[in-house]
Amino acid sequence: MGATLSLSDVQPPLNRVAVVTGANQGLGLETAKQLACLGCKVVLGCRSEERALKAIEDIKTACAADGITEPDLRFIPLDLSNLQSVHDFCVKFKDTGLPLHILICNAAVFGIPQSFTADGYETHFQVNYLSHLLMTLLLLPVLMDSGPDCRIVNVSAKLHLFASLEMDNIHGEKAYGRVGFYSKSKLYQIMSMYALQRRITNSHVTISSLHPGVIETNIQQGIMDDKTWFGWFNRGLKMVYSLPPVKYLLHKTGFMRGADSAALSIVYMAVSPKLAGIKCLYYDETVPRATSAESRREERQEMLLDYSLQCIEKYVPGETLEELNLKK
Repeated sequence: MGATLSLSDVQPPLNRVAVVTGANQGLGLETAKQLACLGCKVVLGCRSEERALKAIEDIKTACAADGITEPDLRFIPLDLSNLQSVHDFCVKFKDTGLPLHILICNAAVFGIPQSFTADGYETHFQVNYLSHLLMTLLLLPVLMDSGPDCRIVNVSAKLHLFASLEMDNIHGEKAYGRVGFYSKSKLYQIMSMYALQRRITNSHVTISSLHPGVIETNIQQGIMDDKTWFGWFNRGLKMVYSLPPVKYLLHKTGFMRGADSAALSIVYMAVSPKLAGIKCLYYDETVPRATSAESRREERQEMLLDYSLQCIEKYVPGETLEELNLKK
């Protein structure tokens, strides 16, 4: 995989079905758009029906420009801050009778003040990690029954390199930092990649992760809304790098990527025949890298997974837990 890609580099097999979370804006929208333009059936998992329907129209327009007049696009409501919503999404997807070849765990929050979901978990922990873990477990049986070369791609972040697992502070019980807890949630995604792949090592389903790069999308809004000096600093920084000459230089030097370029890296990992069967792959933008030492510690992975299952066990069928060797 070189420094630049085009859609011609990532042509998937025919009749692929993909689920993309957070597909109504930013990186998720660009990912869904590119998959649809490659001929994939795409299911958009989003909170807002209005925004999802607008995204579908945007994707149809892009596909028409590529000669695809009737892309197969579907919207299913999904609120990752609500475990019941995640469960309901998976039930509704299964009710479609579609196979599933690609699961893109993309949606995320970043740098928000400490807050808790209706389920009682720290928001970065649940939205970025726990709900995607639940979705993965609920949809794994479908992936495993959908033929060869099915893939799960976690959109992680390079910031996982600076994070560690602290079980006694997993929801900020002792200390909380906006960027720190985002970084932790991305570490957890990678740790679960290793833990789950061990349990499906003989299957045709592979799990991978990537850092898509520094991208100018709405994910930074949590920090932009901060009323402290940190928010003011970042708003000023955004004003500077939004200036056309500065923005051009950032993109030209590779420091910042457009959402379309970053999405292409995700799509490459999801469909490229060159990556078929490769497990626990991690890309930093367009280059394969090693993940952090913390993420590779098996005993830490199992500790996190055990706790996570306690959080979601009532939503996962017992037979799924047994099949994956997760039932105590």
